[in-house]
Amino acid sequence: MGEVILALQALRGIGQISAVTIVSELGQISRFRGARELMDYSGAVPSEDSSGPRVQRGVITKTGNAHLRRVVRQLGLPTPTRHQRQATHAPGRASRREVKEIA
Repeated sequence: MGEVILALQALRGIGQISAVTIVSELGQISRFRGARELMDYSGAVPSEDSSGPRVQRGVITKTGNAHLRRVVRQLGLPTPTRHQRQATHAPGRASRREVKEIA
């Protein structure tokens, strides 16, 4: 399991806690034949409403492992870069609270 955790951490945005959570929720990753089967397990596949030749796909089914889905979704969220954090917390710049207090 340690090799899998290290391999996951090599991916951008995945730290130790996320990698350990993914591995603990999935168990033996080799039991999945492919990515589609793994996504089915997590419930991150679109629902389908089909009738005859019409096929309509909807939102994700949410029938799989909710904790795994939550962790993977968090990994996909954009995080502010160092430059963006400095721009909002620059020294000498008034915070929103300070501006409201002045007004």
